[in-house]
Amino acid sequence: MNIYEMIQNIRLFLLKLRINIKLLSETDFENLLKDEKLDYTQKLYACYFRYM
Repeated sequence: MNIYEMIQNIRLFLLKLRINIKLLSETDFENLLKDEKLDYTQKLYACYFRYM
């Protein structure tokens, strides 16, 4: 795997993640933010992907 393919795979992963977070219902998203397994940074990224 070359660097170009790796960058494309990362972009695809982030795009899918953003779409999946936006498709969550409001209660599921609130439960995601209340989850103790996520750290502060992961919760910030979830909010960013949800509302941006």
